[in-house]
Amino acid sequence: VTWSRRTGEIELVDGPAPPRALPESLKGLVWIASPLPFPASWAGRWRGPLEIARPASPRPRVVDMTLEIAPTDDPARWDFVVTYDDGRTPSRRDYTLVAVDPESGRYLVDERNGVEIESWYGADTLIQAYAVGGSRLVMRWRRHGDRLTFDVIVSSDDEGARDTGGGDVPVVRSFPVTSTQRAELRR
Repeated sequence: VTWSRRTGEIELVDGPAPPRALPESLKGLVWIASPLPFPASWAGRWRGPLEIARPASPRPRVVDMTLEIAPTDDPARWDFVVTYDDGRTPSRRDYTLVAVDPESGRYLVDERNGVEIESWYGADTLIQAYAVGGSRLVMRWRRHGDRLTFDVIVSSDDEGARDTGGGDVPVVRSFPVTSTQRAELRR
């Protein structure tokens, strides 16, 4: 199995052909090809509308979003390119997805500017959580067959944060949500 940079598709190359007829000993069993591991199973060009909602806004803002995932010469590094297009000026983010410890699900998104975002992969989901510029972000990329759902929850890091509980109950700090983003991308 290989990924074709030319077509953006996953292709079977020089692989065995499926059996024409099952041997008697295997009748009643289903022959299933094993799926590609992550990130190869996500390779390709994904595209769809991204809705950005803010609590005080009556309607979400919508922009086009594209995610391109492609192998590089290093098997532990994959191009992870995100483009947002509002119809005026596309904003392209040339990131690299780095496999740190795939067995435990640990990856990094290297923004190629000194910033590396810790990422976790499991159950066909890639999750990132980080803080920047006074905001906390939780991002989730989740694959459902031919769809890739992208969700972001943004909250204020400290402004408006509220502590409740105490005494016999642990103190819980909650943060106001300032925006959400959601896209359903298709390959």
